[in-house]
Amino acid sequence: MLCSFSHFSDFTPEYLANQMSDGSFRRACEKSAALVLTSWSVYPHMTECWKYLQRGPLAGLKNRPRIFLDIADPASRTPEDLTRMAGALAGFEVIGPTTLSMNSNEANQLAGALGLSAEGSEPEALECLAAQLRERLGIAEVGIHLIKSATAADASGVVTVAGPHCPKPLKSVGAGDRFNAGWLAGALLGLDAADRLLFAVAVSGLFVRNARSGTFPEIIKFLRDWSAGAIDSDNL
Repeated sequence: MLCSFSHFSDFTPEYLANQMSDGSFRRACEKSAALVLTSWSVYPHMTECWKYLQRGPLAGLKNRPRIFLDIADPASRTPEDLTRMAGALAGFEVIGPTTLSMNSNEANQLAGALGLSAEGSEPEALECLAAQLRERLGIAEVGIHLIKSATAADASGVVTVAGPHCPKPLKSVGAGDRFNAGWLAGALLGLDAADRLLFAVAVSGLFVRNARSGTFPEIIKFLRDWSAGAIDSDNL
């Protein structure tokens, strides 16, 4: 919580070009099923770095990997920064099906910068917001996760699932990261939107109860126990 971010300003397109000049990053991407780019907010030049990746190392990938993006809390960025970032997202969709994952606060800030309605945190309001953002951004999928539920909008429509909310978590910092990991894992397993979300909330639900990430067998057991009503949750 006491990190210094000043050196992140050195992360520029020129820096990337130098670091990727041997082609190893491109070769790794050609073998990858998914690419994950996170923490946009703390890198002042990340939008320009994304555009560099789109026109350079990621351009023309034949394997069309899934691209998963998480912007992190954008409170330190201006509405203009958010608008420029949003305008760069469609460039990833050309490379592979792109997902933007946010919590409700992040989604509302992005919506406000884009002039979209950002009122309320009820499932109906978030479903409308997810669908609006997906259409505006021009990407395959937008997701919004809360403490007790999660919503996703993709080409098939919009879906919301209730999570196994833990009233007294052992640890909550990092739950969103585990949710994202579960969501992407579910996508790579070929699950539909509803099941991807269920897998994601199970991964985060196990984490907050144990203060650690779960193994794959533990997550499967958690899902089975949750289905059987054996998991403590005030959503059941």
